[in-house]
Amino acid sequence: MLFILKNNALDDYKPHLDHSKKIKEMGLNDKTIAILSIIASKYWISDEDRENFENKLKENELKYQKELHEKYNPDNIFKNKNITESNNIKGNTSLIKYEEDKWYKKIVNNIRRILKIKN
Repeated sequence: MLFILKNNALDDYKPHLDHSKKIKEMGLNDKTIAILSIIASKYWISDEDRENFENKLKENELKYQKELHEKYNPDNIFKNKNITESNNIKGNTSLIKYEEDKWYKKIVNNIRRILKIKN
């Protein structure tokens, strides 16, 4: 992993980080935070802290999966779809009456159009 980071790092990069702030307050990219968490879990923290860190990651993943399940639960999706379909069916379904001009009106309108006469 360190080999990959060294090969992909810029030689002239100068970081502008305030180490007195927490990582969340620094405004780092999500990928940067992910890389830092991997490095921390493998190299920087003790075994006890590593277990706590992994437990916290598992808890976060379970929360995320639960949110996804609630949001995209197949039973709820079809239930909501049936409700919206029934609402659409109950809406205004009356027919629109369309009246076509009479044949003599069409002739008069064509003559007016040819002679460019307004109504």
